[in-house]
Amino acid sequence: MQSEFVFICPQSYELSNQVSRVCDRLFLEMQNPGRLIGSFELQGRFRGVRRKNNKFMSNEQLSQWELLERMFSSERLRKYLESTAGNKEKAEALYVWNNRVSAAMWEQLAFLEVAIRNTISLQLERRYQKLGCSQHWVFDPSGELASSNTKARDQLRQAKNQVLSNGQSLEPSQIISELPFGFWHLLLSKKFRHLWPDIADGFVGLNTRNPTHISRLLGDLRWFRNRIGHHHSILHINLEEKDSQIRAMSSYIDPEFGNWLEQRSRVKKILLAYPNSSGIVAP
Repeated sequence: MQSEFVFICPQSYELSNQVSRVCDRLFLEMQNPGRLIGSFELQGRFRGVRRKNNKFMSNEQLSQWELLERMFSSERLRKYLESTAGNKEKAEALYVWNNRVSAAMWEQLAFLEVAIRNTISLQLERRYQKLGCSQHWVFDPSGELASSNTKARDQLRQAKNQVLSNGQSLEPSQIISELPFGFWHLLLSKKFRHLWPDIADGFVGLNTRNPTHISRLLGDLRWFRNRIGHHHSILHINLEEKDSQIRAMSSYIDPEFGNWLEQRSRVKKILLAYPNSSGIVAP
């Protein structure tokens, strides 16, 4: 009984002698699928051809959703399917939108993080100058950072090691750029309340000297930043509230900076482009 052979090329080819020879070879190898695939990959011919149930299919014939599951994992995409009642087209649109709004939020948080660390750093420089220290605060000349918290000491040490690993000299600006967001949040915690009177002077838009609110706000934004940084879904987070928190923190640093950040934000526009009922993401 003659074996059925189905071959579908991804592009349109002329039936040249070379193609005929390859097809003949494939036919002869049908009784050994393992060998077939191995030799097919070795040949490197007809890219985009896949074997499925001993038949060949082009990439175009595979479902779009199967591609997404292979690239992003079915586990990651499951929550988007659940949010769209199992509609794969709408789930794909929602996944794309989640990444767009995450990118827009990340952009704002990136501006904010640099502004926060430079604001706090400047205030610590002024504090150490008042204490009569000739060295920059990142070298902890008074020892108060290390004595107050071992985590802060370790983070400073790790930042210095990273600068050296990068082949750079231990310049304060290089060390500061390697310090994590958590370090700056730590400096606003109860463990460093003795620093707050000096740090508070840098937040010119803050109408209170109580550090609790700003510490809690920075903690919330740090959590949100890390979630985006790990490419998690932010679908079920109140994004309008997070956008407002970013605006509030930037305005605490300086109202003019808050206005500057808002003028360059893409967040509101993308929030309005939430996928509609047809699964289409607005431009």
